[in-house]
Order: sequence, then structure tokens, then C-alpha cells
Amino acid sequence: MSLYREFCHATPGYVKRRDAQTGCDLNSEESPFGINNAELLQRLNNENSELLAKNEELSAEIGLLSADIEEMKLRLDIKSTIDSGAAAALEEESSSRKQKTFIVSHTSPITKPVAAEIERHRSVPVGFAKYIRSKQSTAASKDDERLLTEISSMASNADELVSLLSRCLPQIVPNVLINKREELIPLLICAMVLHSNTAVRDQLLSTLYNLVKKPDERQRQMILAGCDAFARYAGPMRAEAELLPQCWEQINHKHVERRLLVAETCGVLAPSLPPALLSSLVLSMLQQMIVEDKSEDVRMAAVLSLASVCLYIEDRDKFSQVSNVVQRALTDSSQKVIQSAQSVLLPSFAVWAESIGKLQLGVAALFVRKLLQLLQTSGINQAANEAIMCNYISSLKAVTPVLYWSVIRSGTYDQTEAIEGGQRNIASDNPVGQLIFEGDSALERQRALFEKHTAQEWFTSWDSLDFVTRDMLPQLVSILGMLEVNLPKTVSYLIDYFQDFCRTFGHGFCVSKLRPLFTPSLNIAKNFAELSKEEQSKCGVGRATLPVYCAGVLSAVESPEDWQELRRFLRWKMSSIAEAGAPTAAVAVTFSQLCRRWSDHESLLQIVWESLPHKNVRMRAICAEVLSRLALETSGQLIKSKVVPGLVTLAADSEPSIRISTVSGFANVIQVAAQDEEMMDKVKMQLSSMFEDTDASVVSHLVHLIAQSAPTMDSNFRDEFVLPHLSQLVERNASSASKRESSSVSRAAVSAALFDAYSAISCCFLSPAATADYFIPGLRALMNGLDPQHVKIAASILRDAENKLAAAEHSDLSKRGSMMMGDTSVEDMRNKMVNTFRDIKGKVDFPKDAVPNIFRKKPN
Repeated sequence: MSLYREFCHATPGYVKRRDAQTGCDLNSEESPFGINNAELLQRLNNENSELLAKNEELSAEIGLLSADIEEMKLRLDIKSTIDSGAAAALEEESSSRKQKTFIVSHTSPITKPVAAEIERHRSVPVGFAKYIRSKQSTAASKDDERLLTEISSMASNADELVSLLSRCLPQIVPNVLINKREELIPLLICAMVLHSNTAVRDQLLSTLYNLVKKPDERQRQMILAGCDAFARYAGPMRAEAELLPQCWEQINHKHVERRLLVAETCGVLAPSLPPALLSSLVLSMLQQMIVEDKSEDVRMAAVLSLASVCLYIEDRDKFSQVSNVVQRALTDSSQKVIQSAQSVLLPSFAVWAESIGKLQLGVAALFVRKLLQLLQTSGINQAANEAIMCNYISSLKAVTPVLYWSVIRSGTYDQTEAIEGGQRNIASDNPVGQLIFEGDSALERQRALFEKHTAQEWFTSWDSLDFVTRDMLPQLVSILGMLEVNLPKTVSYLIDYFQDFCRTFGHGFCVSKLRPLFTPSLNIAKNFAELSKEEQSKCGVGRATLPVYCAGVLSAVESPEDWQELRRFLRWKMSSIAEAGAPTAAVAVTFSQLCRRWSDHESLLQIVWESLPHKNVRMRAICAEVLSRLALETSGQLIKSKVVPGLVTLAADSEPSIRISTVSGFANVIQVAAQDEEMMDKVKMQLSSMFEDTDASVVSHLVHLIAQSAPTMDSNFRDEFVLPHLSQLVERNASSASKRESSSVSRAAVSAALFDAYSAISCCFLSPAATADYFIPGLRALMNGLDPQHVKIAASILRDAENKLAAAEHSDLSKRGSMMMGDTSVEDMRNKMVNTFRDIKGKVDFPKDAVPNIFRKKPN
């Protein structure tokens, strides 16, 4: 120190007295005894204060650095738990931390709370659970990620609370407007969790839940993130006692946005609430909203939240109640609600049902039974219930991946058996199957073992597989035998279901177990025409069985082997149907459905072309019906090269019924290829020959088809081709009556068809030329061969047409007059106006010097 000096600096001649401790000369002026004691003490105090200040600064810096390190660790931990910006990850929930609740007393120091953990007794596939939970909120943007991180973070001491305020206040101060109030949520959450006063916490929770009067989607997402953070840090007991009452109070709020918030909150809180609470209060709230709420958005949000609840519910006794709610959602009046129930709620419900052993009889069998009961009660009026049937089929399809998951998990095959080849990805377009198997190597192995096991000629079965092969699939095949083939939407849904089923369960299972179930119903007795109606109804070739088997089972996988099997089966079945005299409508529907799902249309048309010269009349009729259907399903090039030539060939057939069968095909070609002149010329040539056909039934059928398609027919084709040929047909029919060239019955049939055609065309817009040249003359000539009742109607149509023609001619004359007026040039009008003013100037004697006086005010 500067206050002390070494002994060597002492002045010579002094008697040196040294201090034993300091080594200083006691007689020196630098000695502590040689200066003023007060001045020395002041020096020491100043230096000590400086050292203490530096020590405090260093301690503060160490504290800040420690706080920053803890904060960064906490941010990294929180960021890893946020899924899509809003939901907590399931890995954090399944960890082994003990459940803790965080309650702060007045005297205890502020400590960092720990997220509460719920003890779970179920195992849900991680990928599937993430998919269900992801439906609760939309993905957060980069701008929102900062705020979501702030909401989910937690202050551990007073300094961190001050730091949190310093971070949030700059965001809050300029954004106190309604659409920026979510900036307050981090502060509200911290205060709610850390405050010890229950009344204050309730007030803060009410402020959070009522932050915005009518929150939009983004604002609701922020509030939900706050509710989730509160439930995780405060614990399930406080969430039940403090947060859920806020939801219950607003379940019937007049604003839809607030009820939406309640419905979404139930789903967001599901991972943080105990299973007992989910099975009681939360389930009751969601059931009330799904059943009673008038807003489809609220019902849809409640459906999605119930899907999240089904991930964590454990009470077996609630299965019946949840099942009723699921069925209510599946029959909702809104398509949005039904779609959400089928794609999200039903798979989640099925996974829970599988965990308690009720998937087969409680879910899958339910929809099969309902479909069967609906068909049995519908009778001949199946079309009235088509929408409900499609709903049941879609629901059954949504359960298929979970059913397959249950079957392969419970298999009795040797788990240690070696497997050759790689893993097979599910070929189904159902995303639930991919989510269940995603990243689970054990399930992938079980699936490979199942395929190897079921590909054998004989293998040991088990209960869940027996349900599929002995109960569900046989009932579905019997349902196909009851379903009319003229319900295209239902048939298409069933084809999609069986196609998805085959791609999910695998090719080997379908070959060994599914295809044999169709064989009995597709067999046709050679004396089919002689059987009773009851026995004929047992044959599936006239029902939906044939198209579903061909398009849904045989063509589920587009492999060369399956294609060869399909071609062989189609040829054989067409021939057997024609020879037995069975209904043929199902064949045309089969080809039509195959064209929608099979890329090789040319090969399908080739099957028909090979049968065109068949000597069996019914076989040629089947070809005509199939070509008529495919004209609407295939490309323009194939229509020109295959469909139209095939129809032309059959239109020249000697059998009238074959020629009649081609009429609808030509009409379909006109509908899809009206702009192709070359193709239209061929069609017009063939139709012209049909108008002149000697068989009245062919002509009558053609005219009836014109009457049906008149409203949608191309106007030029109608005015330039159809009306002239109809007028000529009227004249020929009248002349044949005078010459008695045909029977009166045939003439009457043609006259009735012509009357229907003219009646339908009268409702269309016709050009004045077509009306005057063809429509009115043809209708006037037709009236001579009609019965008195039809004559009155025809006379009324004729008067209306004449009035329209007169009005059109008058309007045309008016337009011509206007056009003549419009032809007068602007220069002519100017010359006329100048001449008019000159005439006025010459007639009026008005002095030029008086012009300025016009604008002067006259004296009073």
C-alpha cells in the first residue's frame, strides 16, 4: 500500500523504530502514527467502498448471465414441446416426471414451477396422436412463434419476472388495441400461476378468457395457448377448479366466437386433465355442444376436441355415451361436421375402442348392421336413403386402418420368424393407416408376418381375424347382393371401400379370403330365365356385386397378373350373362366404374370390340350398352377411333333391338364431342338413316330420346339437323297413313313420340328462321294425326310459337328503323342545325348593338 514504505527509505541518522507487523518506521511521516488518524480512516473507507461496489457489479453480472443461461435452457425445452405452435408434445407427457402442483405462499420465495404430469394407462401410436392433436389449431407463423414462446415460458424468480416485463411491455404499450390484446397473455399467465390469492387468480382468468369480445381464429389460438400453459404449470386440480368454470359459464354464450373458444379449450386441455375429469365434465360439455349448438362451426370444433379427449379417456363405462355422440356427429345436418367426424373423431374413437376390446363388435359391426337394416327397410325405394348409405360406407372405410392394426397386433404367428424382402407401405389413400404405422418398426414387422402368414393355403386364424373373414365381409357381400345397380353414388362408395380394404390388408389376404366370398353370388345358372324372381334375386350379377368385385377387388392393385385375371373374368361373365338371359345393366356399370379407376381404357374397349361380331343378340346388345356408357368416360381420341365406329357397326345390325341400343350412345357422343366436325358428320349420317328406319320402334325410340335431351341439346344441332328431320318425319308418317304402308299402332306410336318432341322443343329458345321454316309447319302437320286431347295442347303450343315469331319480327323491324336512324352522319346533323339557326336569324329582326344590353339589369 501507498501508506507504507519500506524501511530502506527512512532518513539516515534516525533511531529506527520498526513496527513488528508492518515493518514501517514509526518515526517516519508515512507511518500510520505519523499522520492524522481521521485522514487515514477516510482513505481506507473509500478504498473499501470501491472494492465493495466492484464486487456487487461482478455479482450482478454473474446473476444476469446465470439467468440468461437458465432462460435459454427453458426456451429450448419449451420450443421442443410446442407442436405446430400451439399443442404440447406427447413425448413430454409420457416421461417419468412425478406430478407436481405449484402453489405460492406469501412467505415462500418464487421458484420455477414444473409442468404437471398425468399418469396414463394406455398406449397410443405417437404419429397418430400427433395427427389428432394437430387438428386443434393451425400452424403458427414466424411472427407468432415469439409470442407463443413467451406464453409458454415461466419466470423462476423476481429478476426473471422483471425481465419478462421488460420484454413484453415494449410489445404491449403500442398495441393496446383490441386486435393486439393477446400481447397481454404472457403477463396474465405468469400472474395467474404465481399469485397466491384465489380471488385475484379468478379475476385474471376471467380477464384472459374474456380478453376479446368476439375473438377471431388467431386470437383464439393465443388464448388457447395461455389456457394450455396455465393447466400444465398450475396442475390438474387448479385447472379443474379455476379454468373449467370459465368454460362452463360461456357454453351458451350468444356470440359464436365465444362458444367456439369453449369447444376448442376442451380439446386443448385434454392432455393436462386427469382421465376421470375428461370422462365426466369435459365429455358432458362436448356432448351438449355437438347435440344442441346451432352453429356448424361450434359443432365441428366440439367434434375435433372430442377426438382429442378420446386419446386420453380410460373409463370403459363411458363407451356407450361416446358412441352415441359419435353417431350423432356422423348424422349431422352439416357436411363439414360429418367430414370432421369421419376423418378425425371416428379413427380416434376406434383406437380407444380397440384398447378396451370393443372395436369389432362396438364400432365396425355397428355400421355394417345399420347398413343392412337400412337396405331391408328401404325395399324398392333405395334411392331415397342413398345419402345415408354412403355415410355408413364412408364411416366403415374410416375404421379400416384401425381394424387392420388390431388384426395384425393380435396375430398368432411366430414373432421370431424370418422375413424376406423389404417393408411394404400401405397402398391405401387413407392417411390414418400411414400415421398409425409411421416409424413403428415392430408394427412393420407384424404386418410383414401377417402377409406371409395369410398368403399360405392354410393357416391358423384368431378372434379378430375371424370377425373380419366370418362376420363382417360375408355380411358386406350379402349387402351387395341386395343393392340396386342403378345407384351410382352408392356403388362408387362401395367400390372405394373394397379397394381401400384390399390395399390395406394386402394382396395375399384378398386372394385367399376375400375373392372366394364373391364366387357363390356371381355364379349364373344356365336356366336363369326360368327361375323364380326370388331365386333370380339371389344372383349378384344383376346387382352391385359385379361392379364392386371387378372395380373394387380385382382391380385394387394394377398389376399385370390382376389385369389378366380381370380381362378373363369380364369376357367369361359377359358371355355367361348373355347366354343365361340375366340382367345386363351391371355389365355397363362395371365398365364405366373401371374406366374411372383404370388408366388403360383402350384395353377395356378392346374387350368390347372382340365381342361385336358375336352371334348372340344379347351379347351385341351388351356391347352397345357398354359403348354408350364409355362415350362419357373415355378420351376424345378413343371415342373417335373405338366408340363411334363400334356404334356405327351395331347401328347397321339386322336386329331392331340392337339398333335401338345404339341411339343413347350417339346421343352421348353428341354431348361430349359437339365441336368435332368430323365426328359429328358421322353421327349425323347415322342418325339420318335411323330417322328413315323402316322399323317404327327404332324411330319412336330415337324421337323419344330427342324429347328427353332437347333442353340440353346444342342449339345449332337442334335448329339445323333435328327440326328439319322431325318435319320430314311428320310428313312421312302422314303419307304412310294415307297409303296404309304401316299399322295404325306404329303410326300412333310415332305420332305420340313426335308430340313429346315438339312439346319439349317448344320450351327451348329457337331462332325465328327455325321456328318459321320447320317448327310451325311441322307442328301444324302433326295436329292432323293426333287425338282430340293432344290437338288442344298442340294448338296452344302453335299459337304461342306464332306469337313469339310475330314479336320477334316486330322487334326486328324496330331494330332496323333504329339502325337507319343511326346511319345519319354527324355531318348531316350539323348542317341541319346550322340551316335551322340561319332561318331563325333571317326571320327575327334583332339589332346587333342590343346584344350587350341583354345582360344588363333593367331599372325599376
